[in-house]
Amino acid sequence: LILLSEFIIDILYGHGNFTFDNVRVTSQLMIFHCMGIVGIAIQTFLTRALFSMKKIKISIVISISLLCIYLGCSYFMSEFWGLKGIAIATGTSYTIGGLIYYIVINRICGGVNAKQTGIVIFKAAFASGIMGIIVHLIKQFSPFPKIITAGTAVAFGVIIYFFIAQLVGLKHASLKQLTKKIIKSK
Repeated sequence: LILLSEFIIDILYGHGNFTFDNVRVTSQLMIFHCMGIVGIAIQTFLTRALFSMKKIKISIVISISLLCIYLGCSYFMSEFWGLKGIAIATGTSYTIGGLIYYIVINRICGGVNAKQTGIVIFKAAFASGIMGIIVHLIKQFSPFPKIITAGTAVAFGVIIYFFIAQLVGLKHASLKQLTKKIIKSK
């Protein structure tokens, strides 16, 4: 999404009264929002884990705290960077939220294997980096229209990611282990 943000916004909105400047600004905002995608995923999964463990009050306290963090960051950052500041605050607060939920679940479950989690994160980041390079190269050198280039880049990116993930032995074992630990701690 980050590498193809301008293509995506241009394909979806780049017609009618939506000017090139509008496409550029919107794609920049999308990039800052995308920086919080991992945090959103972690929050979503771990919020459900807390609810399944009947730890609803903890989840509510975290959610209210994160709302305060978001509002504070949005106000502070918008003063300096305007709309970009709000987008940065959104991505930042989602990332902080993911980390807070991870720490809380880690304490409730008696510790999650941090070394194994770090290895999985490194392998996923490595596969994502290779995928990003391929997507960038396709975007830069494709002679086709934007919609075909974007579709090709996404298709090859997914294929490359899964190929590299298999090559480096990226398994979702840590997710399975976390789920088993959560179920056992009920």
